[in-house]
Amino acid sequence: MAYRMGDFEVLPFFSGAGKYDTNVLQTNTGRIRDYATDLTAAVSVTHESKQQMFGLTGSLSEEIYARERSLNNTSENIDLSYARQFDRNTTFNAANTFNHTDTPTNFADQFGRTSGRYQYFLNRFGMGYGFDVSRQFSVAANYASEIYDPALRGLASSLQNAISLRGDYVVTSTTSLVGVYGFSRRSFDPGGKVTANTFDGGVREYFSSKTYVDLLGGASASSGVDGKRSTTPRYEATLSHEITGKTRASASLTWRTDTNYSSSDLFRSSRASVSLSHRFYSRLSGGAELFHGQGKYTDLGIQDKFNGASGNVEYALTPDADIFGSSTYSRTSSNLASRAYARAIVSFFTNIASGESGDQ
Repeated sequence: MAYRMGDFEVLPFFSGAGKYDTNVLQTNTGRIRDYATDLTAAVSVTHESKQQMFGLTGSLSEEIYARERSLNNTSENIDLSYARQFDRNTTFNAANTFNHTDTPTNFADQFGRTSGRYQYFLNRFGMGYGFDVSRQFSVAANYASEIYDPALRGLASSLQNAISLRGDYVVTSTTSLVGVYGFSRRSFDPGGKVTANTFDGGVREYFSSKTYVDLLGGASASSGVDGKRSTTPRYEATLSHEITGKTRASASLTWRTDTNYSSSDLFRSSRASVSLSHRFYSRLSGGAELFHGQGKYTDLGIQDKFNGASGNVEYALTPDADIFGSSTYSRTSSNLASRAYARAIVSFFTNIASGESGDQ
């Protein structure tokens, strides 16, 4: 239950988790296995009206290890979102995610990452303005930034700014075309800057009201820190399917060349992912994800291959209390031996909301 504070709904919640980690240091040398307890306090603030929506979620977590007490750490997360419908044709949205942690929370961020356990700050911001020119044609302008600051010596911090212009044209009730131009600039400290111009075009095709595919193709023209210029192709395919009212699935394939937030070297990569979610009945749900990526840093010659798999189950004890179980496995192989490692985590945790109905 949540507190009502004027036009805002406030929901405090708490969670406690126990987990077993087979490779706490995320490395292939000095491998450490340990049990840990995670304690989290969080609050969610939301507001929704006919024309706008606001959301803010903040959490503070303490990770306590059973044997390796020197690895105890505190992490913070803040998610902020805002959307507004000015009129029938004009929309605006913005979102910001801040993380301070010592381990990535998803497979995409693990892929291509320097191995090891180290704290970092990562802030991602994006906003967009959309306008429907007609019933068939719409345009959008977007801005995004990413700030990365790692604590590991030898890794560079970085700042990326990016803009994009997008146009969508509805051809038929099941087919629409899209064109996107983007420009990005990522600056590294220490280091220089990498810029890229991207051009993409594609199609969205609906096979039914619950199944559609997105196909995009284009090119990226990049300029590296050494001034070297290169043009490379980029492709993306995404399938989304609602199998039943209780089951959803999605799959994606991506080929691209770009930088990540910790290296100025261009990373030429391909990625594939599949996800599935299912509600078994009103209180019990679950999901699974598979991820595969392989890539090469073009100048350094480092080649990485990453595989990840995860599964989770959630059971609602009461409207305000849930229990979860999850397992995650990931493995990085590389032609640079120090980057290769495997890791498995099994977790069980409970989430309890605290609040009551009524205005405050």
